[in-house]
Formats: sequence, C-alpha cells, structure tokens
Amino acid sequence: METKSITKTKTLPSQEKKIDKPVTIKELVAAIGKIALSCYGVTKLQSKHLYELNKKNMDLEDSIEVSMRPDKTYHFRVFISIAPQLKLTEVLSEVQKRIKYEIEMAYKIKIRAIDVFAQNIE
Repeated sequence: METKSITKTKTLPSQEKKIDKPVTIKELVAAIGKIALSCYGVTKLQSKHLYELNKKNMDLEDSIEVSMRPDKTYHFRVFISIAPQLKLTEVLSEVQKRIKYEIEMAYKIKIRAIDVFAQNIE
C-alpha cells in the first residue's frame, strides 16, 4: 500500500488578491506636482489665476486641477512657470508625456487629456 504525502500550502498576505482601492484626487495632485517639478525647464508651479501669479503660500490645488469624467477617465490641468531661453513647446510636451506615462504606470488609470499651461517665464 502506497502512502501519499499531503502538503498544505499557506498563502502569504502578499500573494493574496489585492483589492484595488480607487485613487484619490489628493494623491493624484501630489504625484502630478512632483512629476511636473522634476521635468527639465520647469522652475515652479504657478497659480491658475493670473492675478495670483507669485503668491507666497500656494497650495497644489491652486496649480493643478484634476477632474474625473463619467467614463472613468481623467483630465488634468497643470499651470507651471518655465526657465527662460528654452523652447516652450519642448518643455510643455515633455511635461505632458512624463505625467501621462508615470501616472498611468503608477495608478493604472486612463487619462483622457493633460493640459499644461506656461503661466510665466522666469
């Protein structure tokens, strides 16, 4: 008579299925701010209102707008200040590409549009 050994495997917490928690707007705004400031040519984030351009105590919400569409896609609006003597179109397109790539990879969300506005050249 043959004896068969029965082994029980225990699943580790890291192996269990993860429930995807929806990303919050605050998390997205913080991530977009870090990404935009790390791009070449971006000196700082600016206010979306022209009359508050060099405001001292500015929140990220003053510079970045995030809206979610009914079809679960996102629309970002980012207001930045860029360094002088750089090609404006190159800086703006680089910011768009980096935000789209890094946010989609990190949060697994779909982005419909990213609008980047150069409010000031410093």
